[in-house]
Amino acid sequence: LGSQPQRGSDDERRRRSQSLGSKHRSSRSKARGLKDGHGSSASRSQRVSSRHGKRRQRRSRERARRKESHEHHKGNKQIAVVPIGDVIKHRFEVRKVLGEGSFGQVLECLDRHTRSLVAVKALKRLDDYREAAKHEVDVLDTISKADRNCRSNCIVTIDFFEWHKHFYIVFPLLSSSVFSFLEQNDYEPYPTEHAASITYQLCEAVTFMHNLGMCHTDLKPENILFLDADYEEIYNDRKGRYVRVVKDPRIKVIDLGSAVVEGERHPTTIQTRHYRAPEVVLEQGWSYPADVWSVGCILYELVTGQCLFMTHDNLEHLAMMERVLGPLPKQMIRNSRRRRYFRHDRLDWDVDSSDGRYVRRHLKPLGETWLCSPDLNTRLAYDLVREMLTYEPECRITCKRAMDHPFLMSLVSSS
Repeated sequence: LGSQPQRGSDDERRRRSQSLGSKHRSSRSKARGLKDGHGSSASRSQRVSSRHGKRRQRRSRERARRKESHEHHKGNKQIAVVPIGDVIKHRFEVRKVLGEGSFGQVLECLDRHTRSLVAVKALKRLDDYREAAKHEVDVLDTISKADRNCRSNCIVTIDFFEWHKHFYIVFPLLSSSVFSFLEQNDYEPYPTEHAASITYQLCEAVTFMHNLGMCHTDLKPENILFLDADYEEIYNDRKGRYVRVVKDPRIKVIDLGSAVVEGERHPTTIQTRHYRAPEVVLEQGWSYPADVWSVGCILYELVTGQCLFMTHDNLEHLAMMERVLGPLPKQMIRNSRRRRYFRHDRLDWDVDSSDGRYVRRHLKPLGETWLCSPDLNTRLAYDLVREMLTYEPECRITCKRAMDHPFLMSLVSSS
């Protein structure tokens, strides 16, 4: 497969990273402020840590500005492809913008033929995006032909066409993403049975694609949409407040434009950073297990409400993996094309540096708290996450086998 246009993290992901990052930094700042209040001056190490935190924030903001500037110069300005009120192809009346990114926009439209609401993906006038759209249509068409019983849990197309030099793909109108619901619910974890249901459906979708010789390559909570995100508010005694609980956890997997077909050329780098498998980071080549790693990260996020690997740097990403999952296997290190990250078959990472202390403070070994939980389902969830986040791709559980895991089987069958 020819290299697909590189899709940097979208605005939602940047806001999420900055939001969670600012939460971590603010908590660290408050802790330092309390300590300083008991003495006339802070220790030198605290001042260094404070300066380092500010530098990291500046670097993060600068990266975002550079990315936005880069997209601007590429001609990817976030402008309306089709004005509100216009009618596309004399049929689809534009009601509002549902989302936008480097590719263009997703619009909510009224189909004048059926009088139903649909989602229309409108791509910008760039050849790269037109080719990407055609590739996505080919993938969707292959899935639709193989999914006669509508059991794949993948989004389907209603129509696709070119009109006034733009390429359009028409989809059924779905609801909010799993991530959007989590964000609007103040990152309250999903109920365990809903986390299991979403994960089971996701495994069904991934298994279906893998059986067709396809890897999705960009699985993340933003690319999982609820069919209906209607919710009820339930009082949470532990939190002392009301939380939202979705009524119907059925989902569809979207954004198949990055899917890679077996036998065609694989791009070296795939996946959104936070859900990227170690073999991809280490440039060792990848296959179907890379999707499974992403599912494991998503399951962790559903159960805890927190993104597991919140980073934008390869070395820090590997250090986070080792903190959570233990040392990388020596064979993976020796086979890596990223040898500069290692010394004497060990990660070249200073655990006593400011970055090292930050990783150690905010990440814990995966089993440290989960295995001690009195709740059986929590322990089962840990076991499945651990199997999905196995370093060696050949030893990682498949999504098909994961569907038979006790965590998914017991909760999905009961619901």
